[in-house]
Amino acid sequence: MNKLFDITGKVALVTGGSRGIGEMIAEGFVKNGAKTFITSRKADQCDKTAKRLSKFGECISIPADLTDSNEIKKNAIENGCPVPFLRPKYLASNKATTKDLIEHICKKVDYHDYFIIIQPTSPLRVSEDIDNALSLCQKKNAYSVVSVT
Repeated sequence: MNKLFDITGKVALVTGGSRGIGEMIAEGFVKNGAKTFITSRKADQCDKTAKRLSKFGECISIPADLTDSNEIKKNAIENGCPVPFLRPKYLASNKATTKDLIEHICKKVDYHDYFIIIQPTSPLRVSEDIDNALSLCQKKNAYSVVSVT
Protein backbone atom coordinates (compact mmCIF):
# COMPACT_ATOMS: atom_id res chain seq x y z
CA MET A 1 0.00 0.00 0.00
CA ASN A 2 2.85 2.43 0.74
CA LYS A 3 4.12 2.09 -2.84
CA LEU A 4 0.73 3.27 -4.08
CA PHE A 5 1.27 6.67 -2.40
CA ASP A 6 5.03 6.94 -2.95
CA ILE A 7 5.89 10.42 -4.20
CA THR A 8 9.61 10.23 -3.59
CA GLY A 9 11.48 12.86 -5.58
CA LYS A 10 8.42 15.11 -6.03
CA VAL A 11 8.07 18.60 -4.59
CA ALA A 12 4.93 19.80 -2.81
CA LEU A 13 3.84 23.24 -1.66
CA VAL A 14 1.11 23.32 0.96
CA THR A 15 -0.37 26.74 1.63
CA GLY A 16 -1.76 26.97 5.13
CA GLY A 17 0.42 23.96 5.94
CA SER A 18 1.25 24.85 9.53
CA ARG A 19 -1.98 23.63 11.11
CA GLY A 20 -5.30 21.91 10.56
CA ILE A 21 -6.06 20.19 7.26
CA GLY A 22 -3.04 21.81 5.59
CA GLU A 23 -0.75 20.32 8.23
CA MET A 24 -2.29 16.87 7.73
CA ILE A 25 -1.80 17.14 3.95
CA ALA A 26 1.82 18.28 4.43
CA GLU A 27 2.48 15.38 6.79
CA GLY A 28 1.14 12.94 4.19
CA PHE A 29 3.42 14.41 1.53
CA VAL A 30 6.48 14.32 3.81
CA LYS A 31 5.83 10.76 5.00
CA ASN A 32 5.45 9.62 1.39
CA GLY A 33 8.76 11.04 0.20
CA ALA A 34 8.03 14.50 -1.19
CA LYS A 35 10.23 17.49 -0.47
CA THR A 36 7.51 19.62 1.12
CA PHE A 37 7.32 23.38 1.55
CA ILE A 38 4.71 24.76 3.93
CA THR A 39 3.52 28.35 4.17
CA SER A 40 1.72 30.25 6.87
CA ARG A 41 1.38 33.89 7.86
CA LYS A 42 2.51 32.97 11.38
CA ALA A 43 6.26 32.36 11.15
CA ASP A 44 6.63 30.73 14.57
CA GLN A 45 3.87 28.19 13.87
CA CYS A 46 5.19 27.51 10.36
CA ASP A 47 8.72 26.90 11.68
CA LYS A 48 7.45 24.71 14.53
CA THR A 49 5.38 22.52 12.20
CA ALA A 50 8.19 22.19 9.65
CA LYS A 51 10.57 21.12 12.42
CA ARG A 52 8.10 18.47 13.64
CA LEU A 53 7.42 17.15 10.14
CA SER A 54 11.15 17.06 9.33
CA LYS A 55 11.40 14.04 11.62
CA PHE A 56 9.64 12.10 8.82
CA GLY A 57 11.40 13.62 5.79
CA GLU A 58 12.18 16.98 4.21
CA CYS A 59 9.88 19.85 5.20
CA ILE A 60 10.79 23.50 4.68
CA SER A 61 9.05 26.45 6.33
CA ILE A 62 8.32 29.50 4.17
CA PRO A 63 6.43 31.99 6.34
CA ALA A 64 4.50 34.21 3.93
CA ASP A 65 1.31 36.15 3.45
CA LEU A 66 0.06 34.77 0.14
CA THR A 67 -2.34 37.67 -0.30
CA ASP A 68 0.67 40.03 -0.56
CA SER A 69 1.99 39.98 -4.14
CA ASN A 70 5.31 41.61 -3.20
CA GLU A 71 5.93 38.95 -0.56
CA ILE A 72 5.08 36.22 -3.08
CA LYS A 73 7.56 37.79 -5.53
CA LYS A 74 10.29 37.95 -2.86
CA ASN A 75 9.82 34.27 -1.95
CA ALA A 76 9.66 33.20 -5.60
CA ILE A 77 12.93 34.98 -6.44
CA GLU A 78 14.63 33.59 -3.32
CA ASN A 79 13.68 30.11 -4.54
CA GLY A 80 14.85 30.62 -8.14
CA CYS A 81 11.49 31.26 -9.82
CA PRO A 82 10.94 33.99 -12.42
CA VAL A 83 8.33 36.67 -11.71
CA PRO A 84 7.20 38.20 -15.02
CA PHE A 85 4.55 40.44 -13.36
CA LEU A 86 2.66 40.88 -10.10
CA ARG A 87 -0.92 39.93 -9.41
CA PRO A 88 -3.13 42.98 -8.84
CA LYS A 89 -4.86 43.36 -5.50
CA TYR A 90 -8.34 42.60 -6.91
CA LEU A 91 -7.15 39.08 -7.87
CA ALA A 92 -5.93 38.42 -4.31
CA SER A 93 -9.40 37.95 -2.87
CA ASN A 94 -12.06 35.30 -2.54
CA LYS A 95 -14.21 37.31 -4.96
CA ALA A 96 -11.81 36.90 -7.91
CA THR A 97 -12.97 34.39 -10.52
CA THR A 98 -11.03 32.21 -12.93
CA LYS A 99 -12.41 34.41 -15.71
CA ASP A 100 -10.91 37.48 -13.99
CA LEU A 101 -7.54 35.73 -13.84
CA ILE A 102 -7.57 34.70 -17.51
CA GLU A 103 -8.59 38.18 -18.66
CA HIS A 104 -5.76 39.70 -16.62
CA ILE A 105 -3.16 37.30 -18.02
CA CYS A 106 -4.36 37.83 -21.61
CA LYS A 107 -3.82 41.58 -21.20
CA LYS A 108 -0.33 41.08 -19.71
CA VAL A 109 1.08 38.28 -21.86
CA ASP A 110 0.75 38.12 -25.63
CA TYR A 111 3.09 35.22 -26.36
CA HIS A 112 1.11 32.22 -25.15
CA ASP A 113 -0.02 29.09 -26.93
CA TYR A 114 -1.91 27.64 -23.96
CA PHE A 115 -2.89 28.55 -20.44
CA ILE A 116 -2.70 25.83 -17.85
CA ILE A 117 -4.79 26.46 -14.78
CA ILE A 118 -4.33 23.98 -11.97
CA GLN A 119 -7.07 24.57 -9.47
CA PRO A 120 -6.16 24.19 -5.78
CA THR A 121 -8.98 21.65 -5.50
CA SER A 122 -6.88 19.28 -7.65
CA PRO A 123 -3.64 19.12 -5.62
CA LEU A 124 -2.62 15.60 -6.60
CA ARG A 125 -2.44 16.15 -10.37
CA VAL A 126 0.89 14.97 -11.79
CA SER A 127 2.94 16.42 -14.64
CA GLU A 128 1.97 13.53 -16.94
CA ASP A 129 -1.68 14.63 -16.66
CA ILE A 130 -0.73 18.08 -17.91
CA ASP A 131 1.39 16.64 -20.74
CA ASN A 132 -1.51 14.38 -21.79
CA ALA A 133 -3.97 17.30 -21.72
CA LEU A 134 -1.69 19.39 -23.96
CA SER A 135 -1.21 16.47 -26.36
CA LEU A 136 -4.97 15.94 -26.54
CA CYS A 137 -5.54 19.65 -27.16
CA GLN A 138 -3.03 19.63 -30.04
CA LYS A 139 -4.24 16.34 -31.51
CA LYS A 140 -7.90 17.45 -31.55
CA ASN A 141 -7.04 21.05 -32.53
CA ALA A 142 -9.10 22.08 -29.51
CA TYR A 143 -9.28 25.43 -27.82
CA SER A 144 -9.35 23.93 -24.35
CA VAL A 145 -9.25 20.78 -22.28
CA VAL A 146 -11.04 20.64 -18.95
CA SER A 147 -10.33 17.97 -16.39
CA VAL A 148 -12.91 17.18 -13.75
CA THR A 149 -11.98 15.36 -10.57
